[in-house]
Amino acid sequence: MGLDRMRYFAVGAAPVSAALVEYFLSFDIQLFQEYGMTECGPTNIETPTLFGIGSCGGVVKGFNVVVEPCGDGGTEGEVMFDGRIRFMGYAKDPERTSEMIDDLGRIKSGDLGFFDPQGRLWITGRIKDLIVTCGGKKISPSPIEQKLKRLLNPAITSVIVVGESRKFISALFGLKALVDPNTNLPTDELSPEALQWLEVIGSPCKTVSQVIATEDPA
Repeated sequence: MGLDRMRYFAVGAAPVSAALVEYFLSFDIQLFQEYGMTECGPTNIETPTLFGIGSCGGVVKGFNVVVEPCGDGGTEGEVMFDGRIRFMGYAKDPERTSEMIDDLGRIKSGDLGFFDPQGRLWITGRIKDLIVTCGGKKISPSPIEQKLKRLLNPAITSVIVVGESRKFISALFGLKALVDPNTNLPTDELSPEALQWLEVIGSPCKTVSQVIATEDPA
């Protein structure tokens, strides 16, 4: 395929999963993630010295990337950009432009993130996806969901974190079921991986309907 002649593997346009990065690393192929927006181009990129599975690397020369705290005292906040390469605004649309660019001339990405001590940017979610508990605590569900997926893979297919205006957050899981080869729809039978996980946690359930119907503490 010519991959042995490649010297730098850059990926962008959408987040790359940690599982995919680890898969390519098993072939000694290191994927470097780029991060940015159409309105300003790539503002961050991973390098061999600023690499971390799931990170967006360091700031590209010529850009100023800052994290505006959300106000809860943490290091996480909205990622904002400034630099000569950024766009001037949306043509004939001052209202949308003012929504995108703040009073200091910085582009508001709408992404949540933080910088680690090494100067790498980590994206943790979207501002609109924030869960606000009844105590006012702001929580980004995305990193929690991703970690739970990795911990319980391949026993589950999906996980959703909920907790808006509640005292605590909870997670809803979708267990992996076998698929009918004729209809391509999930059946009531759980996959061997899901059955094994249920056995490990001490649950007697064997099917999807049993999981739903049985009030099983496990």
